[in-house]
Amino acid sequence: LAINGGYDGTIVGAPEIIVGKVNEALKFNGTDDVEAEIPVNSLADGATIELWFQQEAPLGWGIIIKLSPDMVELSISGGILEMWSPAGRFNIEGSYSDGEWHHLALTVADTEVISYVDGEKKGELLGNLLLAGASGVTIARDPGFDFWTGMVDEVRIYERPLSVEEVLLNMEAKKIAVEASADKLAETWGKIKASR
Repeated sequence: LAINGGYDGTIVGAPEIIVGKVNEALKFNGTDDVEAEIPVNSLADGATIELWFQQEAPLGWGIIIKLSPDMVELSISGGILEMWSPAGRFNIEGSYSDGEWHHLALTVADTEVISYVDGEKKGELLGNLLLAGASGVTIARDPGFDFWTGMVDEVRIYERPLSVEEVLLNMEAKKIAVEASADKLAETWGKIKASR
């Protein structure tokens, strides 16, 4: 998880490298995760969290990705996705423990959070959600608490909310190069997988 400014992610444990949605992915077994620091204030103007995920069976509850301290959390329980933030919670419509890859994007602006799964708008939350204090990213675990069993590929965090057109473009891209740019914290997903 290489982030602009030299904030590199660390794989904790030994997730399996598998065939992913785009090249290779990481399969988390419930005892490992990926952790990274991000610069405070880097998400002050909003954000987009984007990734591909797969869960083969409803294996209890766990965190797919979290911005800390306690900023935004995407979790899954019994195949149901849930978004949590200080502004509130909402379930993301649908059941996703089907063994298929799903594209998930969460766009966060000052007063609006929108979730998209497989390019379709699934939920919206109105409220004051400022991410300026976000200082960490964790994949597959809530720091100090539960791990998740499932697969993740092509994780990205942008420093602004993407438009629905941009979400669709990313989802439909056959191969997405995750590289540094002026509007995202470039999580160089290939670098994480190569470090295993």
